[in-house]
Amino acid sequence: MGGASSGASTSNQVPNGNSSSVGQPGFWESLIPVWGSGRSAVDHFENGNYWRGTGYTLLAITDVFLVKSLVVGAGKLISNTAFKTGSHSWKATRAWMGRKGLAEKGQHVHHIFLHRNQGIGKYIVNSIKNQPWNLKAIKPIGKIKSALVHQAIHRKSKRFSLNLVNRLYYGGTLRVVPYGVYSAKTMNEILNK
Repeated sequence: MGGASSGASTSNQVPNGNSSSVGQPGFWESLIPVWGSGRSAVDHFENGNYWRGTGYTLLAITDVFLVKSLVVGAGKLISNTAFKTGSHSWKATRAWMGRKGLAEKGQHVHHIFLHRNQGIGKYIVNSIKNQPWNLKAIKPIGKIKSALVHQAIHRKSKRFSLNLVNRLYYGGTLRVVPYGVYSAKTMNEILNK
């Protein structure tokens, strides 16, 4: 490298002047598990920094365990809650949800996107529409039982109704709303106080 040096090390400079080393990883590259710490380890070994090379090697080894645990955890999550194998009849699917802790006994379960017996869902095979990604256990709202809430989601209840936003929220379509959605009447009461 030409020019005057200020003595400060930069990412382009090689620690001991060995220009044939692989070099340190860049910022984004260093965030990649195993690769970033592995490349740092090789660079330090090539430049005679054996203690640092050993340290980065140990970091690369711990990265392997981190990646393994993430893959195993994601696999368990997907296999336990995202997809169901075996019989896909509604009775078998509902019993499976109970065994997995996804719905309590007697709790109604709503088909979010592909409905069970209406709309396009009645033409879709059970092995697709009776999967956990399409199902949501309906929780009671205060003293209103899940059966009545489920009927209100489908606009089939004369005793209890939900506005569009609440139907989307309690029916599972708006899963991102963290603390619930107030009805228009409740919001109006809050704003007019």
